Parts: sequence; C-alpha cells; structure tokens
Amino acid sequence: MNFFGLGLVIMIVSESFLVSSRSTGPDEVSKFMIEVKTALHQICPGFVEVRYGEEAIKLTPKNHPKLDIRHRRNVQVSNLGACCFKLFEKPHFRGRAEIYLPQQTGHWPRLGSVAKRRCPTVKS
Repeated sequence: MNFFGLGLVIMIVSESFLVSSRSTGPDEVSKFMIEVKTALHQICPGFVEVRYGEEAIKLTPKNHPKLDIRHRRNVQVSNLGACCFKLFEKPHFRGRAEIYLPQQTGHWPRLGSVAKRRCPTVKS
C-alpha cells in the first residue's frame, strides 16, 4: 500500500471515529459513509498508455468515446496506475470489450474507445 492510500485510510478511520463519537442520528452517519465511498471511487491516479509504432499517447482516467484513427490500429496498451479501464474495439463503446486491471498490458489489433470503470472486487 502506498503512503497516499495509507493516509486516506487513516483519515477515514479518524473521521469515522469522530462521527461515531458524536451523538448523531443514523441518517447523518449513513450520509457520511456514502460521501466517503463516493470519494474513494473518484480518486484514481494513473492513465492508459497507447503505443503505436514508436509513438505513444497517455489517456487520462475519464471516458474516451472515440480515439483518433492513427491511435486505433495494432496498438500496445498499458494500464499504468490504480484505475481500471474497459477497452472497446469500436468507437462509442461498442464491439468486443475487455476490462484492464491496474498494471495490465496487452496488444489490440483494433482499439476504438476507452472507458473508466470501477475495479471489480474480489470476494473470498
């Protein structure tokens, strides 16, 4: 776990303690929990690197409905960071799709669009 994540966990634990130590109703506690969960899903450091030939572009953690035509054929894709992305072979989020987890790489003969997605959770 990196220091940013550790600091975030410590902040959440201390905020949870403050909320639970006050005499608040269950509605306020629920509201706090929803706000923390929303904030955790919005924090996403990283990007997708798309390499074509010797050039590369970096896609930020947001949706990219249509990539430039020169970035779409025979590309090497690397997910660098802590985000998850869903890659589609056609523009506007159509066609064959695959979720790329953090640090995953792969080759795409055709790449049309990229969407930021919530990372799947693992249940034991």
